[in-house]
Amino acid sequence: IAAVHGLNGKAFKTWTQDGKLWLADFLPLDLPYARIFTFGYDSRIAFSGSASRIDDHARSLLERLMAKRRQFGEKRPLLFICHSLGGIVVKRALAIAHERNRRYNSITRDTFGIMFLGTPHRGSDVAFWGNLLAKLADVFTLGSIRTELTEDLKRKSHMLGTICSQFVERSESLHRIFSIYERQRTKGASGLVVEEDSAVIGLPNEIPIPIEADHRSMCKFSNMKSEKYQMVLDCIIEMIEDALD
Repeated sequence: IAAVHGLNGKAFKTWTQDGKLWLADFLPLDLPYARIFTFGYDSRIAFSGSASRIDDHARSLLERLMAKRRQFGEKRPLLFICHSLGGIVVKRALAIAHERNRRYNSITRDTFGIMFLGTPHRGSDVAFWGNLLAKLADVFTLGSIRTELTEDLKRKSHMLGTICSQFVERSESLHRIFSIYERQRTKGASGLVVEEDSAVIGLPNEIPIPIEADHRSMCKFSNMKSEKYQMVLDCIIEMIEDALD
């Protein structure tokens, strides 16, 4: 299980609430045989400046996964958990894996499912991406950094749309996609950050699920009895059962 954070996130902090990192503190108790990996990267750099930055982090994710899989077994089923724009990095990584199939064949072969938590899936709609990225910058950044980042992100609107379109074209090989969308407004944002119609792709192998949380809190849980955690756990178990069937 590989977890990938989004804009302004951190490898551990994104998934932590009240000092509890659910990927390390809860999930191993429920899934003792799973290998759980969290990928960290500088998301401000990834989503600003050169368009190649997302590709750099996507390739880094692939290489880290390859190294872990050589260590623990290359034929283990692979599942991704993505928060927000972390889903963009995973989509691009899977596209690169398809393009360079000989090197990453085991990743394309063994990726059975993806859970998207508040990940946008729109196509090449520049107006949509501009509005969404401005909201994300409002929520996660401050002052002059916010303005600079927003402009960088807007310049990448077409590229982000292309990445999402490429994922849709290649998504049939996945056994299960869970698209979880927020139902609560995030402080600092006008309305929901990622609306349902953006968070849901509309694929036959996709299951859309609402979560009573805002964009920041939808990926972190303070205890194992939390309804939010139990819902996410059920989805992960379903993906694992599909992979092992």
